[in-house]
Formats: sequence, C-alpha cells, structure tokens
Amino acid sequence: MAAPTISAAQAIGEYLQSPDDLMKIPAFRKKLEKEKASIDIRLKSGVKEQLAVTSESLRQLFTTRENVQAIRDEMVTVDRMCSDPQNIVSTFDQISRVRPLQLASFEVLINSQVSMVHRNFEQTEEMVNNLLEMNSGLDIIEQMLAADLDDLLGPAPNLLPIHHQLTQLESFRNETLHQAKKASAESRNKLTRRFERLTNVIETFDEYLIELGRNILPLARAGHPEVIVKIIKIAEVEGREDEKVMVIL
Repeated sequence: MAAPTISAAQAIGEYLQSPDDLMKIPAFRKKLEKEKASIDIRLKSGVKEQLAVTSESLRQLFTTRENVQAIRDEMVTVDRMCSDPQNIVSTFDQISRVRPLQLASFEVLINSQVSMVHRNFEQTEEMVNNLLEMNSGLDIIEQMLAADLDDLLGPAPNLLPIHHQLTQLESFRNETLHQAKKASAESRNKLTRRFERLTNVIETFDEYLIELGRNILPLARAGHPEVIVKIIKIAEVEGREDEKVMVIL
C-alpha cells in the first residue's frame, strides 16, 4: 500500500511548532538543499545511464545497417564481374563447367548472412523499444496494484490485468538476460539494474497474492468469490510459465 503523501506546508508545520523553532530555519533550509542536491545527482546519473544505453543500441543498429549495405554492394560487384568473366579470368573455358554451381553456393551463403544480419537488426530494435517502454508500463501497473491493495477484501478488478502485463514483462526480462549470457559482465550488470524496478513490482504483486490467499474465507463472505477464481487462474498460468523458464534455463 502506498504511503500517504505529505505536503510541503504540512512538513514545515511539523518542523516549526513554536516561535523558538524559527531559529531552526537555516538548518532546515540547509537540509532541504542537501536533499535536493542528492536527488539531482541521482536523476542526472539515471538520465546519463539511459542515454548511454540508448546511444549504444543506436550505434549497433547503424553498424548493422552499414554491414547489410556493404554486403549488398559486394553482391553487385560480384554480379558485374561475373556478367563477362572472360575478360577477367584467363582460364574461363576450363572452369565454366563448375561456375553455375559455385555461384549458386555463393548466393546461398550471402543470402543466409543477410538474413541473419536482418534478424539481429530486428531483434536489437525490438529489445531497445521494449526497454524504453517498460517504465511507462510499470507506472500503470503500480497504480492499479496500489488501488487493489487499498481494498484487500474488495473485488480486485485489476488482478488479472496486472498479472498478464507482469507475465509479459517477466518473460521479456528472462529472454533478454538469457541472450546476454555471452555479453561482458559489465553489460549483464547494467541489464540487471535496468530490470530492478520490474523485480520489485513482481515481488510486491506476489506478496499481494499471498495475502489474498490468506483471506479466501473473508473474501467469500464479503461476496467476492470471483477473486478466488482469479487466484486459481493465475496459479495455472504461473505453472505453465515456470515450465517455460525451465526450458530456457
């Protein structure tokens, strides 16, 4: 459950409760300035890290695009050279019998390489977009979760939507970390830090589910048996997801 928000006026009122407390204003101001400076440093660090990750992803995308174009240029050059091989290869008459087979093998190899580069390009682009969109999705999930936590014995209208979205994000996290196994330790640590917020939200949701499980009878007495059905559906989905994770690992 989210902690109640205290306004600036309330905070000052609690700090200055008597005329003698006016002497504390300089110290109070210094404390606030120190806290503001600390928050600014953390924000700047977070923005800097976000920009670094995004810049590196864009650099990889542009490099992949350049590699694809270079392969295409090479294919055009090879095709132009092969269009009149007698002017280039002095022994053309001797090798003309094997030329079609060699060209066919070369084209298969080039097409395979181009397809692989294209797949890597699309996977990298999708991963970058998912990472950029993850935080906005977590904002919505946290709001729905807070609303349901405020009414523990209520109808839990957001229970299944929250679980569905967290399951998708968790699968994305597991797949991303699995693909990064061959990356450097620094890169893997950066990715892990990127998913810390998601991990915390998942833990909060799991605690909420456990609490609902402890209140099965009160929920039924409160006229919300549908919540119990939702819990059972979530348990079934979790079982299937656990099997998928074991396959990946």
